[in-house]
Amino acid sequence: MVPREAALVAADWTAAAPDALVIASPRAVDALAAAIGTPALAALAAIVAIGPTTAGALRQLGVACLVPPRADGEAAAEQMRAAWRRDEGR
Repeated sequence: MVPREAALVAADWTAAAPDALVIASPRAVDALAAAIGTPALAALAAIVAIGPTTAGALRQLGVACLVPPRADGEAAAEQMRAAWRRDEGR
């Protein structure tokens, strides 16, 4: 896979204006942080990291994240739904 240019990633991120993120690899964490900056990641309402290695990469940047009990898409979706329900209860 050929990585996209950071400027294109940043432009798409800004256009999408996401509130939350599910991310599945330390390499993706590094690439996204390089493209949009750590403050943009940290500003998200919720981040779900699939797996402890991905969570570790985020935490090394000082970005909080949730880790589902299983490293799969279904568990990540459940974790994100739970995060949104907690947020709605505020």
